Amino acid sequence: MRLKDVADALGTSRAFISQIESGSKLFPEKLMEATSQLFNVSMDEIASHLNTDKSVIKIKKALRSINFSNKEQITAIARTLSDEGLIDPIQKIVDLHGDAKGKQE
Repeated sequence: MRLKDVADALGTSRAFISQIESGSKLFPEKLMEATSQLFNVSMDEIASHLNTDKSVIKIKKALRSINFSNKEQITAIARTLSDEGLIDPIQKIVDLHGDAKGKQE
């Protein structure tokens, strides 16, 4: 299957698929699900072949489960993430999520 065929089947561009492959863009979860169905492979298997730091994927999943209504919890989380050196990967997720969200709308 050619890159164009994959992009067409997933409803996205060849350029975006290439950026995901190179690691310059994160793989949106819905697109990863569609890709796993298209090629009949697990999302974990897809993620293992990307040039993306797997910790970024884990952080993204973890962030979805956090309730940010309590400022003290947010402060504690921020301190922990900073101490672990995870602020930059999180910022990358936020930046890329904003880019992807703007393109979808």
